[in-house]
Amino acid sequence: MQARSFVLFTLLTACGSSSAPPADAGTPDAGTTPDAAGDAPLVLDLPGEADAPSAPDAAGDLPPSADAATDLLSAGSVKFILRNETGKTIYIQQGGFWTLARAGMRLNPEDGCGVCNCDAPGCAVCGKALDVALPLDPGAMQTWQWNGLNWAVRPGGKNLGGAVNIDCEYPEAVAAGPLTVVARYSFTKEDRPPESLVGPTVAVEQTFQFPPAGDVVLVAR
Repeated sequence: MQARSFVLFTLLTACGSSSAPPADAGTPDAGTTPDAAGDAPLVLDLPGEADAPSAPDAAGDLPPSADAATDLLSAGSVKFILRNETGKTIYIQQGGFWTLARAGMRLNPEDGCGVCNCDAPGCAVCGKALDVALPLDPGAMQTWQWNGLNWAVRPGGKNLGGAVNIDCEYPEAVAAGPLTVVARYSFTKEDRPPESLVGPTVAVEQTFQFPPAGDVVLVAR
């Protein structure tokens, strides 16, 4: 009787340990781990593009309203080119050699740091940058881009608390139509270390249809 019970127990134990795995079982893919229920893979959080820090803007860290202004782009950026065909070295004033206008009304194509942004928290302004005259050799080109926005000034549009209101600027998309860009250059410059200023300037202008079909080229002759 005891021998028969031992044999039966041995058979039952052998049957319980020889169950076959499911037909679809296999080695999990690299980088995944089955979840507790064994139904769906759990993707591991590996370093990648999502974890990499975002690259700063080309012009540096922009205020929140400037970053949000990209949503207003009506036609993408416009590339301007000033080409020196005078046969001499010319000079342009860094950060102040070009203007943009429509029907005689001047636009503000760049987010200046001397005026608060209407949508930014608080009011951060910057001081005056150094005046620098940039040389442009014969045959050389100066290129710059405009993102299709006009930074309009809203008088008294920003409240700093209580009854204190100041002017601020905000981005608005420029409608399609003719625009005029003017660039100014000089054949001389005046050094005032650590600054330098251009001498008497010559204006070259180009009227174009916005948005343009290609680059907008101005030629200094």
